[in-house]
Amino acid sequence: FTHLYLVEPDAKEAKRLEDNLKAEGGWRNVTVIKEALGSQEGEATLNLTRYPGLSSLYEPDAKRVKVYFPSSTDFKKESREAWEVAKRVRVPVITLDEAALKYGFSDLSLLKLDTQGTELDILRSGREKVIPSTLAVAVEGEFVPLYRGQPLFSEVGVFLEKAGFRLMDMKRTFIRRQNAASLVRFSKPEIVYCHALYMQDIDALTAFNPRQKVQLLALGIAFWYFDMAITLARDAEVMTYSALPKQVILEKEIAAYADSVGRAYKKIRGAGRDYGAWAFQDKMWEL
Repeated sequence: FTHLYLVEPDAKEAKRLEDNLKAEGGWRNVTVIKEALGSQEGEATLNLTRYPGLSSLYEPDAKRVKVYFPSSTDFKKESREAWEVAKRVRVPVITLDEAALKYGFSDLSLLKLDTQGTELDILRSGREKVIPSTLAVAVEGEFVPLYRGQPLFSEVGVFLEKAGFRLMDMKRTFIRRQNAASLVRFSKPEIVYCHALYMQDIDALTAFNPRQKVQLLALGIAFWYFDMAITLARDAEVMTYSALPKQVILEKEIAAYADSVGRAYKKIRGAGRDYGAWAFQDKMWEL
């Protein structure tokens, strides 16, 4: 699990990514895919927003954005100005399955999608080859269409559940409407978007080969699902495939690490975190 594939269709940003990753040297293998992923091969318009992280193949819906995001002369991500399209460029587009063939990955331990509305298009474009062999999907989804014509999170969830994934975690973002924010001190905010984690169901263990079971075990540790990791550590095929020295008892090693994470999390959580009055996110400090 040491090959990182990144997708960046903006040529300038792709070059920056390549330079930074080479300088950091944290991954054994890194490939930057310089096309956008989408529903079909060809070309599309990439809407580059003033805040680059909001750029998308879908155009931001200024009317919807205005409902939830305040105007700010001090430009920042949380302002409606961040969503303004500064430039439009034509970029090449390939499907996820085509990318797998072109760049040489046959399966993925983890697929992370945070593409501002195109997540479902990408998932559907990998339904033949990539998605059936993927073990976990971390995906952003909107409950409000902040981009024109985008699919919503409910559609993403239906697709992933039909593909055999189950929802493990959801970190939701709640935002107040701006029309009365200056008049009313308190109002319950609305859920606008989320970041969700889906994983293949480990209780269907016969569906996975030993390598995939070990990958799932590693993902369980990475995302702090230590109960799941220990369940997998006790599987006979995992013990054989891992080929660990006899003195190493994997489930005890996982339990010891879980205890250390628990102590650190308890200490950090006690510090609290302020997300401001305009929005609330049910996130936790993850190490």
